[in-house]
Amino acid sequence: MYIAPTSIEQMLQPIIQQADKDKSKTWLLMFGEQDLPNITQLIQVLNAHHISFFGGVFPGVVFQEKKYERGLVAEQLPANVDLLLVQELDSPDFEIGFLPNIVACNDALSALVLVDGLTANIASFLRRLYDIYGDNVNYMGGGAGSLTLEQMPCVFNQEGVFQDAAIVAFTRSSSSLGIRHGWQKIVEPFLATNTTNNVISELNWGNAFEVYRDVVEESSGERLLQNSFFDIAKGYPFGITKEGLEVVVRDPIMVNAQGDLVCVGEVPQNASLAILKGDKQNLINAAKEAAEACNNSRQSLCMVFDCISRVLFLEDDFDKELQAVKKGLGNPAQLLGALTLGEISSYGDGYIEFFNKTIVVGALHT
Repeated sequence: MYIAPTSIEQMLQPIIQQADKDKSKTWLLMFGEQDLPNITQLIQVLNAHHISFFGGVFPGVVFQEKKYERGLVAEQLPANVDLLLVQELDSPDFEIGFLPNIVACNDALSALVLVDGLTANIASFLRRLYDIYGDNVNYMGGGAGSLTLEQMPCVFNQEGVFQDAAIVAFTRSSSSLGIRHGWQKIVEPFLATNTTNNVISELNWGNAFEVYRDVVEESSGERLLQNSFFDIAKGYPFGITKEGLEVVVRDPIMVNAQGDLVCVGEVPQNASLAILKGDKQNLINAAKEAAEACNNSRQSLCMVFDCISRVLFLEDDFDKELQAVKKGLGNPAQLLGALTLGEISSYGDGYIEFFNKTIVVGALHT
């Protein structure tokens, strides 16, 4: 359901009424960042009613074929849920808890992963999560946070609201996934000869911004300046080349004082990169392909985690992307999701990948 922003008591009333009928279910709560209620007070009210929940604050949320920058999308998950909170992701020494009943489970499992999209070590977190919980789980989710790119507490559960953290909700449901981006290569290869986490300092042993700028200016016919960088760069992401797989997109969002390119998501040292270019219809077609790949042939909870930079690129045509997703899923009764700072999904041989400028469509089978 979508709930427009009002007082906390009014927003939570339909959730409390439904939860009173079945306290065993866990609620997924996704807020648009505009007109945000006091999340700490909201947690207190939900806890007083003994409701199990988790969620995040995002640049926007999705319900049916519409996006919203404000308000709440809420849904009861279809099966029993085990919640895992991982904190201190800004430190390489973060720890991931061990849930014995999940590791020992032989049933099909799915996991919703909500992470602070502006924290460090996201790729490392996903690798370690996979190492512990393995490929018996289908993972989907995305990065929470603000479109201002100013970090803030943005994921929450019954314990509080957290920054530099992730919440993983394991559910005993099978699921299917579709992942696509629709961006096309224009120049390759570039070697990322000097990187630190999500910062690219050198491309082909030259200053990263200068190398990138020369390609983008030639293609766009516009000047790429540091103070208006993202206005043009949003149409020219990087693609990390992976043999046998579609490139993994990395979104350069700013230039730091040293002339380094700051991306959403880590770029490995010596990664082979391409510079990509967007076409609106290609992106919309890719969204429909992702939904079709989801193979939603059963009664399912259909979800979408769609990069906020796709919204900024598609502008008024973004509604067409959501319409394409719903059509590709076979017009389910309900579609819900979030506009994210990075997207998360099982990929390739089951490993968990952190994407940019990508759409992840998932169906949790009831």
